[in-house]
Amino acid sequence: LWRARTRSSPMEQTHEDGSGKLTWDRTECAKQIGVSVRTLDRMVAEKRIPVLMVRSKKLFLPESIRAWMQDAQENKEGRR
Repeated sequence: LWRARTRSSPMEQTHEDGSGKLTWDRTECAKQIGVSVRTLDRMVAEKRIPVLMVRSKKLFLPESIRAWMQDAQENKEGRR
């Protein structure tokens, strides 16, 4: 029997240590940071959040998003 090779997309691949997905799509990223997809799209358009464009697809690196959130939290605390 001939069987087509299947490739997993970057979104389906996981870190070697099993810590989660290598990338998030728009829906997953929005869920993780607690905003709507529409708000996330607005943030991308305003260049307020790190995004990886692969062709026309927007992907988000979890470690970049976590660092961005940490930086935003530190800047917020620094302004008090």
